[in-house]
Amino acid sequence: MDFFDDDRNLFRILSVLELSWDGAVRHANPRPFHALSFRLKGDASFVHDGVISHVSGDSIAYVPKDFEYTLDHQSEHLYVVHFEIEGGWDHYDFFSLSPDDTQLYHYLFRSLFDVWNRKTPGYRYAATSIFYAILEGIKKEQSGHPRQNKMGKVLEYIHKHYSESDISISKLSEIFGTSDTYFRRAFKQRCGTTPLKYINQLRLKYAEELIHSGYYSIREVSEKVGFDDPKYFSRFVKMQKKVPPSKL
Repeated sequence: MDFFDDDRNLFRILSVLELSWDGAVRHANPRPFHALSFRLKGDASFVHDGVISHVSGDSIAYVPKDFEYTLDHQSEHLYVVHFEIEGGWDHYDFFSLSPDDTQLYHYLFRSLFDVWNRKTPGYRYAATSIFYAILEGIKKEQSGHPRQNKMGKVLEYIHKHYSESDISISKLSEIFGTSDTYFRRAFKQRCGTTPLKYINQLRLKYAEELIHSGYYSIREVSEKVGFDDPKYFSRFVKMQKKVPPSKL
């Protein structure tokens, strides 16, 4: 499971390090914290339970806590953030990616390293802000937003307009430049779910926030998240959450 898919998570930085070392094969025992690194140079291979994951220079790698592995690497230079995750699952999956804008991540990781290790008043707040900017960028990389390819444009449109009742598959297909059928297939392949379910999950999260605020009636919430019929909205919430909107 990807920790980006769990919005209950809170992240607490433990340390930010800049590491340089010669090529070697190293064994890493399980550690009680997570690690996110950006390699300035040096290819590496992580071996875990017989599975080999290759990571190149100018790439990002996430290593979950309690992850035992062997690292076979060249001469390396990297930044690494050690952190804890509170509020979510106990285990997430290793991943790596090669971002489009490597200079941006070089800047962000370098800034995070500088802020954390200067330890001026308020540095934890500043460092956490930079760390969340890194996580936001990674999530967008995984979702296809930075490339602004066809699917990235579709996702950008969805996140701007999901609360509007007239958002439609035909409009999204038009942005994607294909038929409705091909678009649905491509969307599910990229996002792991259908366009409608993706939109409705965004609506459901927004509806929960509005209901918990105490400022709006169920009818008003229904309208604000894109449902013209409050009764249908109530049925939808009950089907998703097993309780009516008034019990959220």
